Amino acid sequence: MGFSVTGAAIIVLAALLLTSAVMVVSVLTTGVTLVKGVKQAVLLTSKQKLAFIQVRNATLINSTALEFILSNNGSETLWDYGRTDVIVTYTPLGSLLESTYMLSYGSGWVIVEIIIQGGYTEPFRDGRGIHPSESARIVALLPRPVDTTRPVTIVVVNQYGGKAFYRFVPG
Repeated sequence: MGFSVTGAAIIVLAALLLTSAVMVVSVLTTGVTLVKGVKQAVLLTSKQKLAFIQVRNATLINSTALEFILSNNGSETLWDYGRTDVIVTYTPLGSLLESTYMLSYGSGWVIVEIIIQGGYTEPFRDGRGIHPSESARIVALLPRPVDTTRPVTIVVVNQYGGKAFYRFVPG
């Protein structure tokens, strides 16, 4: 009888030690994951601050084409245009409600030229980034004609999460 009590106590003690070890490993893993998440959030926030952009001088070329300047006022080069969102909100002609359209790079919006500091311009070519202190002339093709008596809002979100807003009435 003494051995069975001792054996049971050893088994219970081993189970407690194993459970404690699993809990410690779980807490450490959670802590490491949390630290990595915080580190990524801090990195993204700092990239957003370094990737400051501005939309300016928007004009309506015709009822379905919009032109504006995107200025890179940050310290990061903009280059991943496929991950850059151009979102336009406006009231289509003949409608009473505003509509929002997310335009895709290449088919919904394109870069026409790069404006280098001092006003020098060069035609845009694929693979070229928009460096700090440079701007890009962008043409956006809208899916429906614009009611020129109502406001148009342009939102651009770059690959780093930096955002720019511009609102104007074309007419």
